[in-house]
Amino acid sequence: MHRSLLLALALIATLPLSGCVFWQIRDGVRDTNGRLDTVDQSLGNTNSRLDQVNSELKALQGDLKRLDTTNAELLNVQGDLGRLDTTNASLTNVQARLETLQSINQSLGKMDVHLSSLRKTIGRIDGMIPFLDLGTDEPVADPAPAAEPSADAAVAVAPTDAAAPAPAPADGSAPAPAASKPAGPKDALLGPWIRQFPDRTVALVFQDAGRYLMQTSPPGQPRTSESGTWKREGKAITLTSDPVQVKLPDGKTEPRTTTRKLDILTQTTKSLTLNGPEDGLLVFTKP
Repeated sequence: MHRSLLLALALIATLPLSGCVFWQIRDGVRDTNGRLDTVDQSLGNTNSRLDQVNSELKALQGDLKRLDTTNAELLNVQGDLGRLDTTNASLTNVQARLETLQSINQSLGKMDVHLSSLRKTIGRIDGMIPFLDLGTDEPVADPAPAAEPSADAAVAVAPTDAAAPAPAPADGSAPAPAASKPAGPKDALLGPWIRQFPDRTVALVFQDAGRYLMQTSPPGQPRTSESGTWKREGKAITLTSDPVQVKLPDGKTEPRTTTRKLDILTQTTKSLTLNGPEDGLLVFTKP
């Protein structure tokens, strides 16, 4: 009984002491919870920052990929710049060649002018000397028709003056001969021509005195000759043969002439193309 009382007293004595411990434990737990809340909040902030860092790392990774693509494009651009340098060098060479070609072209133009002048001179010489072949083939202009004297000029020159002899000098010497007219340029038709089409059996010679001579040599037939007069009027040539005695059916003979009218289609110093209603197309060249 006495022991039970002592135990009860001891228990009663220890009750206040145990309450203080409980309160300390409670305060400690509260502090710990507060610290844990702070730690939890710090961890939340850290997680958010880590998420932001992850997003930034992903963005940086994309930027790095784009940077790699940019580097590859820069390498391609560098290669293109190298090819551009080669192209510029090629263009410089081409420009130098063009300048050389321009100088050559200018030289050729000057040479062409000189050769054209020389060709015309040779053509004039070849036309004035029909039997001399200098190898030119220049187109020949139509000879200008001789100007007919006007009525006033015919009246001004009296027949008596033309027929009257020149007065003799006082010292009895022979009178001076009258001045002759200067000879004009010769027609390029003058000289020999060999027919090339439709055959090569005809030789035609235009003479300076308005006469012509034509010789035909058909194969297997006797050679024939024809002579007469020729006249040129612009692009038209008229050949009139000399009279030939033709035997009529009654046994009589009478003189007859043959007239050919030919048109000049083309004419150079070495070739002549004629066309006529009876002869057709004729092509002649100078031998």
